[in-house]
Formats: sequence, structure tokens, C-alpha cells
Amino acid sequence: MGCVAYVLDSGDYYVSNSDGKWLHFNKSKEVIGSVSTAAERNDLSRGGDIKVKNLVVSSAASQEDETVITADTQVDFGQNTITLSPGFGVGSSTNYAAFYVSGGTTTLDGTTGGIYAQDLGTNDGPHCVIIENGATVEVNGGTYQGGATAFFVGEGTLIINGGTFGSWDKRAYGTVEAHHWTLNCRDEAYKEGKAHIIVRGGTFIDFDPSNPQTNDAASYVDTGYKVESKEENGHTYYTVVKA
Repeated sequence: MGCVAYVLDSGDYYVSNSDGKWLHFNKSKEVIGSVSTAAERNDLSRGGDIKVKNLVVSSAASQEDETVITADTQVDFGQNTITLSPGFGVGSSTNYAAFYVSGGTTTLDGTTGGIYAQDLGTNDGPHCVIIENGATVEVNGGTYQGGATAFFVGEGTLIINGGTFGSWDKRAYGTVEAHHWTLNCRDEAYKEGKAHIIVRGGTFIDFDPSNPQTNDAASYVDTGYKVESKEENGHTYYTVVKA
């Protein structure tokens, strides 16, 4: 297993270890202590810069084990990936995610790195990111593979400027045709104007953001942009460019 290092504005940082705890270091690399639950990781909620190294989230991980972000945060995946193991979240009526963003503005960037769910899981999770409480997530790069949904906006705003996005086929739930909800809003919040997805770039595999066929918006693509598509290796790639 690798690790994820969280580097805060103060210079302090956290590193995960093999027993699921997070070691807290100060900027002089002195160990301050360790924490094991999301409730105890209050410092992480302050935001700052998150440098991601390769990490495998086990199928036994609970929702409380995952990271909740509540303040302005910059996430740089680089070439590193958070991998969600098969079975992560199975048996729960709540969809699990690698990150829960519940406040502030979080910016995600990367080259080939990002978040990868290895299977569909249950419901339409696991997700890469769930957005709640009016938070904003802006994606400028990286690779994101969710269950049936990669990014779910419960209440807040998702802005996509770049990156590669995919999800697993929902035919596992009995749909007749291939069905991917790579991006999705909570229906009620969208109708109330509390959930927004704005796409200005990026490439989407087997999912057309200008015709998502979800139960909320007719299109996620912003005004002044359009979708170009191509067929390759049995998949359709939809890329959002300026009109």
C-alpha cells in the first residue's frame, strides 16, 4: 500500500500508514501524534495543499475512514491514483466516495493520476467525489473512474475544465442498454437550483455531457462550448471544446 500525504498551509502534514491511522507531522518532520477517524482529523478540514501518492482503499474501509474536505483545498494527483477496491461500499444504502467535499472550493488537478473505482459497487457508487453543503469543486486535470457515477453533486457546484472521466455500465442493475451516469446531480436539489454541473472541457468515455440522459439537466455543457466525439476500441469518446 502507498500513502496519501496532506500538506497544510501551516506546513504540517499527515501521512497514512498501513493500520489505517494518520500520522501528524509538523513542518520540522516531528511526529505530533496520530488519528484514526474522520471526526478526529479536524486539521484536515482547514484545507491547504493535498499532495496525493498512490493509495489503495480496501473493500473493508468505512465511510468514516474517507476524507471530508470543508475548506479551500488544492489537490494534485500528478501521476498517482487513489484506487477504490472492489466491494468498497457494498451493503451500504449510502454511496461511498474517495472524497466528500462539504465546504469551500476544492481544485483537482493531475496528469495521468486521479481516482479509480475498480467496480460498480452498489447503488451507483462508489463515487470519486461527492459534493454537498454548497461546496464547489473545480477539475482542471486528472483521470476519474467512478462506479456508475464519478462525480455526484448533492448540493453545490461542479466545474470541469479538463481531465478524463468514466464510469461503469449500469446494465448490472438491469437496464436494457448501456447506461453511464458519469456526472449526476441530486434531482430535487437540481430542481431547486442548488446543484449545478458546468462542463467547459475534458474527455468523457461513453458519456455525452451535452446529453447526459440523467434525471436532472438536459445538458451539462456550458454556453459557448460543444462536444466532439470519436469511436475508438469499441468506446465513444466525447471531448468538450470551445464552440
